[in-house]
Amino acid sequence: MKNIKSLRIRNLRSFGLENDFVPLKKLNLLVGRNSSGKSTFLRTFPLIRQSAEADTRSPILWYGSFVDFGDLQTATRADTDEVMFDFKLNLSIDDSIDFWEQLSENIAERFTVGNNKNYKLDVGFTLGLRKGAGLESTNRIQLEIESVKILILYSGTKVIGLSVYLDDVLLYEGFEGRTINTKGNLIPTDFLSEAELRAWPPALSKPVFRKAFVEYIAGLHHSNKKREAIVKSLTEIVFLPSSKIHAALKKSFSDDKTFLSNLAAAKDEIVRTSFAYLVSANLSKILSAVDEALTNFYKGVRYLGPVRASAERFYRYQDLQVGQVDHTGSNLPMVLNSLGVSEKAELNNWILENFEFELDITNTGSHYAIKIKDAGSLQYYNVSDMGFGYSQLLPIIVSIWLESREKNSGIFGLYKDRQLVFAIEQPELHLHPHMQHKFGKAIAKIANLKGEDDFCFIVETHSKHIIDSIGESIEDGIIKNSDVNVSLFDRNDSGVTSTSGSGFDEHGYLEVWPAGFLSP
Repeated sequence: MKNIKSLRIRNLRSFGLENDFVPLKKLNLLVGRNSSGKSTFLRTFPLIRQSAEADTRSPILWYGSFVDFGDLQTATRADTDEVMFDFKLNLSIDDSIDFWEQLSENIAERFTVGNNKNYKLDVGFTLGLRKGAGLESTNRIQLEIESVKILILYSGTKVIGLSVYLDDVLLYEGFEGRTINTKGNLIPTDFLSEAELRAWPPALSKPVFRKAFVEYIAGLHHSNKKREAIVKSLTEIVFLPSSKIHAALKKSFSDDKTFLSNLAAAKDEIVRTSFAYLVSANLSKILSAVDEALTNFYKGVRYLGPVRASAERFYRYQDLQVGQVDHTGSNLPMVLNSLGVSEKAELNNWILENFEFELDITNTGSHYAIKIKDAGSLQYYNVSDMGFGYSQLLPIIVSIWLESREKNSGIFGLYKDRQLVFAIEQPELHLHPHMQHKFGKAIAKIANLKGEDDFCFIVETHSKHIIDSIGESIEDGIIKNSDVNVSLFDRNDSGVTSTSGSGFDEHGYLEVWPAGFLSP
């Protein structure tokens, strides 16, 4: 995926504290025994989606329209007190200052707009939720960027504290009593004190770390050098990757012998410390980038649960335009009825090519019926007469077709940059092995849409036929083995879930089969 490279959950239900990160690729299979934690992991995708779409006091909405985890008390593993969601991200951070700082009248006390460049940054991010005495939780945000770690504790709208560490040594501690100024969709992104909230412009309150950076650099100059001259020389250094800091400092103070001598004597320490201050000074910008990356990813989740609505002979007519299949598939008739003639033909061609049957919806006045015709047959039959498997498969494949079609043919780029994540539980339920195999081949083909690095499947399955079909797809060149991830879930004798990785080789052979997968 574009920004989220891997993720991990800890202390949620059966998950323990020590787990491997699960990489996100175009096609992700979750396998393991029953009650090993696969469903819990997969359901965190709709869980965070419903959290990002709701206005809540806490970052996570445990009970919502997609999934129900109860509350933080019931979701947390019994012998622990904090649930953690960990991410490895790759973000783009620019070196411009924010709007409010540009309004500052005290030019000498602020930095200018930098060079208007974007830099890629690998960020480790943790969101922790700790059980409190009542319903309120204590939330923890942790950022890890190279050797810099920033820890923020807050509850409700109040900040408990902020700490900055460099190589695990405390560099700064403060922010007690500050208030969340900008909430974000999942995490807060800006914090101000009461006095700062009353100030105008608000940015005059914010350069805590910028001033600290200036003071640190000033300590490397001769004591007679004016502070204003140092500030002026640092105007272009708003944010830089650590690899570029040494050259930037040399350029900014190219005629200062004292500074250059100190820089040469302690290059690595000065670069690391300067980077820590620059990361801290851009904290709001980095938190905003994290919040945006997570929001864009999780709002694109399309969840299809294991218990899908059974087929009915007739559905009551509703004159509604519906563009998305819900997680139970209960609104499938309305979705199909919303399609135009050409769209229905397109859908039918796709289903016939990939699954060897055709679909039709007939209007009988106040009701309509869904009908199925197998390839080679001349007659359509009501879906309720075609076995339970079709009713379970249809919501999945229609949802996949609908979303992938919009993704690739969006008008004026409307859907071009949207990330799509299909989280599917047990698609093989009530399906004949032949249809399971066809399903695996179809999602491999869709997952490998040319140029798509923001489109993926996360499939929890017990089906050897689906796994084999993915291997065949690799062997046939439909998808690369490097674009497929297999995560193994296991639960030890103490009831604690752990995860480990597997995958396919270049010939389509699964490298590590999950324990007990092929045995009764």
